[in-house]
Amino acid sequence: MFGQIKKLSINLSITFITIIFMFIILEVGFRVYLNWIESKQDTIVKKIKDKTLGYRLEPGFKGKYKINSYGFRDYEYSENKPDNTLRIVNIGDSLTFGLGLKLESVYSKVMEKKMNCTLNTHKNYEVLNLGIFGYNTIQEYYLLKNEGLRFQPDIILLGFYYNDSDLAKSLEKNGLLEKSNEDRSWTDVSLRDWLKKSKLLLFVKTSILRDILHTNLNSIPSYMNARVHETNWGTMKEYLNKMKLLCKTNDIDFVIVNFPSQFQLDFHESDWLIQKDISNFCLKESIPFLDLTPFFVAQKEKELFVDEDSHPSRIGSQIASDAIFDFLFKSQLKQINDNLGTRGQNL
Repeated sequence: MFGQIKKLSINLSITFITIIFMFIILEVGFRVYLNWIESKQDTIVKKIKDKTLGYRLEPGFKGKYKINSYGFRDYEYSENKPDNTLRIVNIGDSLTFGLGLKLESVYSKVMEKKMNCTLNTHKNYEVLNLGIFGYNTIQEYYLLKNEGLRFQPDIILLGFYYNDSDLAKSLEKNGLLEKSNEDRSWTDVSLRDWLKKSKLLLFVKTSILRDILHTNLNSIPSYMNARVHETNWGTMKEYLNKMKLLCKTNDIDFVIVNFPSQFQLDFHESDWLIQKDISNFCLKESIPFLDLTPFFVAQKEKELFVDEDSHPSRIGSQIASDAIFDFLFKSQLKQINDNLGTRGQNL
């Protein structure tokens, strides 16, 4: 009996060690593959480390997406706002960056062109695109604080997407974002940290999740709406409020624009919990808020997104631009209109 238990223990130990060994081999191999993929992506855009933001785009990089001397996907603008100019600084993630679009088709550039063709021809209108793909609300706050304000904006336009609450664990510490586990010594990282940082497990998790999103649409509302009950969602709102206060201190209008996921276009309006929660938050905090979901729903038979992603297509970008333009420069937003009028007298 004792011999059988001993033999079983040895077999289980060998099996366990084999599984761990295979996992390590697969993890290393997958990381090598990802590094190879990333090296190929350098021709698209290049990221550089930043002690506060985590990463930024390399200034002056010329690949598929041309990056200006400030590290943003836009034309070159002077840091000092020219006379007789109304300037909007657009902050956000990959939707604002314009992934999959030519620069002139990104909603900020479409709106800039429309402003200069439609509004007072005696003034100049600029919309600076400071969108960086992958950014969350915390990073966007520090980008606004450290970079956005120096362009002397009249309006801060935040392109919001429901996953902006992701990675909110990178909370500030001593004025900086905490270092990720990748920046720590391997002796300081626990087994749980290693598993959480596993590229292989992350790939399996996101692949399975993507399959669920595409094949079981009925489960999506509960999946997406669950975010509003997470701690990260509350943290995200704290930083949205910080943005508002930062803008108020600098006499800048702050506007939040919500972009829908393509899946949400098939939801019943009663399932738009994310939009309702952000809308109620903005109402409570007196932040002008525009939800683009109804505008996209009205045109959902058109190709509004790039491939199967939720990044706006050229048509989606045009819809967003038109809706934001009307929101800012028509009666829907009287407070900003009044402010613009006052600024116009001072220009």
